[in-house]
Amino acid sequence: MVTIKINNYERFFEVKSMPFLVASIFYNCYKNMKVCLINKNDEVSVYLDSYETKITRQKGYRIFSSSILFYLYRAGFNSFLNRADLDFQNLTKLTNIKIGDKEKFFDLIETFFKYYRKTEFFYTEKAYSIKTPSKKLLKNLESLSSLKSRGRILLNSIFLGSNCYIEVFLQKLSSQNNIPISTQRNLSFEEIISGNFNVSENFIKDYVLLYRDGKILASINDVGIE
Repeated sequence: MVTIKINNYERFFEVKSMPFLVASIFYNCYKNMKVCLINKNDEVSVYLDSYETKITRQKGYRIFSSSILFYLYRAGFNSFLNRADLDFQNLTKLTNIKIGDKEKFFDLIETFFKYYRKTEFFYTEKAYSIKTPSKKLLKNLESLSSLKSRGRILLNSIFLGSNCYIEVFLQKLSSQNNIPISTQRNLSFEEIISGNFNVSENFIKDYVLLYRDGKILASINDVGIE
């Protein structure tokens, strides 16, 4: 039995329906914040460890109140956004996708979240709560808002719609390996990369992805929430 003390977590977001592939991506990108994903009755709740979000609020404030730190962050994110669409498109146009190509695809998503997470409330809240912010902080937060808007467009391009990058990539893989897209959506990204998995429609429908000295995947019936 896995026990979760929900008071030790802060709610990140909830969403109706999330393929296990996407859940595994989110887990990987936020595992250093001890993420917990609970999928029950096809509704997903995502939580982050409260101690970790306390730290990120402090980190965010230091970045957004510093000319140098924010410049480096903004330059890095803009540079990534300027080339990301082309990088994704090139990978989805491949006719013979190899393991290295799959690694590059999911590495791009991980890099995206490395930048995009800093636009989320658990990085920005402290900075926005300052009652008398400096001109430098106000200017940086205004610039951050524009970055978040650009990032949101790419986020949607990656995950949303029948022609999003993930779906197109899975379509190419399906044509290549004769495994239905519906099956691939229920695999982890690690299984997609390695190609090592048992093809079955008997997937765990309700599950928990939990950081506790590594990944725990369990049936919701084996999890206690306090």
